Amino acid sequence: MAVAWTADQQRVIDTRGKNILVSAAAGSGKTAVLAARILALITDEKDPMDIDELLVVTFTRAAADEMRERIRRELETAHRKHPSDRHLLRQLTLIHNASIMTIDSFCMQVVKNHFQEVDLDPSFRVGEEGELKLLMQDVIEEILEEAYEEGTKEFLDFADGYASGRTDRALEGLILKLYQFSSSHPWPDAWLEQCMMEAEEGLLQEDRQPLWLEDLMQSIRSSLDSYLKYAKRAAEICRMPDGPYMYEEAIASDIRQLEEMMEAGSFERLYAAITSYQPVRLSGKRDAAVSEARALLELLEPLRGKITFPVAFDCEETAQTALGRRTLTAMANAFCKTVGDAGYRTLVYANPNWLKRYYDAEALNAPVWLAQWAKAPTWTGKYELWQYSDSGSVPGFSGNVDLNIAYTGYEERPGRAEEAIERLSQEGLIDSPGYWKQVTGGEKQASAANVAALLEKWAASLPGA
Repeated sequence: MAVAWTADQQRVIDTRGKNILVSAAAGSGKTAVLAARILALITDEKDPMDIDELLVVTFTRAAADEMRERIRRELETAHRKHPSDRHLLRQLTLIHNASIMTIDSFCMQVVKNHFQEVDLDPSFRVGEEGELKLLMQDVIEEILEEAYEEGTKEFLDFADGYASGRTDRALEGLILKLYQFSSSHPWPDAWLEQCMMEAEEGLLQEDRQPLWLEDLMQSIRSSLDSYLKYAKRAAEICRMPDGPYMYEEAIASDIRQLEEMMEAGSFERLYAAITSYQPVRLSGKRDAAVSEARALLELLEPLRGKITFPVAFDCEETAQTALGRRTLTAMANAFCKTVGDAGYRTLVYANPNWLKRYYDAEALNAPVWLAQWAKAPTWTGKYELWQYSDSGSVPGFSGNVDLNIAYTGYEERPGRAEEAIERLSQEGLIDSPGYWKQVTGGEKQASAANVAALLEKWAASLPGA
């Protein structure tokens, strides 16, 4: 079945007498169109060509083999339809010698066919990668040996500036790298001459920097910009509730020095800023809050399963305020996370002054236990427990005790309270079975704990209780 070409593909196949450039996406059929164009050229009724008059260059040998095989199949199909066509039969004979190859294979063919014109041994071959490395190493060593024997001032200055240690390995590597880079240009010698000319112009003109130096500085600034972004992200992680806050000082120092490098306007200032970089060693101190939390967990282990109220973090030492809000908040979060991961509920015990001045209350990862001995709290943020007095009394205890109001239920009382709530719901006395589980968020409303306690009393009065 004939291929249905698009209008653009058919135009590529049929265009004659001019250069054409075809650009299309991968998998769009470029190889098939090229094969059809070649077939059309060699089967043209008015001016047919021989296949060995064409040069078809591909990127890989596999692509060249595929192209050759595709054209051969098309020729065989055409010959079966026209068995008496001597031209088609001739193309099938020539296809095996057609110049369908990679660019390096074509160059090899040209050199082998005209070796006498370039004074080259006709038995030459392309060296293996390992052989070429050994040859280049021998050549570079010989060149350096000759340069040392000549002992020109330019070469000796070059060797002093770039050689390191007792060998010339650094010089050899630099020369080979420059050679390989220049070889990627179509005219390596011209490119090297241009580089030398630009370098000399830059040294002679002090009022402006040479282009190569501007490119180098742009590349350095691009790398510094990436480093700065990573450093700022690291600082953000340090300031997170569970972040490694002890590293923030070292990272802040890196950020300051990187910003100084970015602001350097000249190569000299940039060089000075980079070479004067002094990294601050990351703190090797362990997080004291985590250590204390682990020590506490060991003490609580015999009581596991018996403690229903939260474990609180309490920091009231004046000396610790010098650590700053960020560090104190991170310490509280580290303590509460360690204890919380062990299966306990946690609180941060603090008065309004500490919550305002020494903690970032919004960043705490545990609820607040507010300590304010007053008729009404003045703290406007959220809290789960309020210590409203230090002058309470409890039968059996001598002296005053603290008094607290819990705004959420800490004790787990399954069974009778749930049964009572279900009966109240069935009798239409409450709107929802889940009402008692609602948390007020610190506002002075009937708390879930109070509701549960009242329902316990009511359940005890039920028949059969």
